[in-house]
Amino acid sequence: MIDDPNYTVELHTEEIRDLDTQLQSLDQDDEEYDQKHSTLRAERKRLVKLDDEAEKEAQQNGPSKVPARHPDGSIKTIGEEWAERDEAGKREFLLDRGCEIQVIEGKTRGANGRERNLPVFSISFGDWSHVPKVTQNAKSS
Repeated sequence: MIDDPNYTVELHTEEIRDLDTQLQSLDQDDEEYDQKHSTLRAERKRLVKLDDEAEKEAQQNGPSKVPARHPDGSIKTIGEEWAERDEAGKREFLLDRGCEIQVIEGKTRGANGRERNLPVFSISFGDWSHVPKVTQNAKSS
């Protein structure tokens, strides 16, 4: 696990803990024990693998460069991730990716020749080259 307060990669800790509980509570005398056990173990193994991959990717690229994922492991689009955030979350999302907006007072002359004070905007969207290009419902490899 990465020891970083800004680490935002969602892990499946709760789901894995729930699967462990289900595995321990299986009735070994149940005729379907082997099938139930196998199904639960396979799901647990899948979630552990997703978590391991997410942490490895975060260690290599940094948490802000790790794409957010759906519970099934598919990568969320930027639009999906944006829509899930409140105002503070959207601000954090942009700042984490190096976006900056500066507003300064500027002077300009209108068509009538009068000088006017207008705000001047400087916008930098940072470097997004690391963002994977995915389509809706795309699965990670």
